[in-house]
Amino acid sequence: VRERIFLEQLALIEKHKAWFLRNHISATINVDDHILNLLRQKDIKAKIAALTCVHFEVTENAENLLHNSLAAWQSPQDTSLWLDDFGSGYAGINAIRGYHFDYVKIDKDFFWHLMRK
Repeated sequence: VRERIFLEQLALIEKHKAWFLRNHISATINVDDHILNLLRQKDIKAKIAALTCVHFEVTENAENLLHNSLAAWQSPQDTSLWLDDFGSGYAGINAIRGYHFDYVKIDKDFFWHLMRK
């Protein structure tokens, strides 16, 4: 099921690629360990490279993903990997240590907590 949804997401992004590019907007796809494994397939890599307007997000709470699948991660061409909800889970600084994230999105509750102190 996850694979089918992922492929549907790619198809929709491809269908609307001109709009994304014209408006300088990237499409976001949340990934888990299963999807990261799909991204290693040659045909999927080629499809993503042709899109040029997609990035992938991993949530900090995805401990299995952070500890296992990301160790071998290599971003497909013209994509980026984002860590979402930093500060919301238990991983903390360990979530970004040792992994190559292009961007880190800070959880709003974590941010507001820091601002109150």
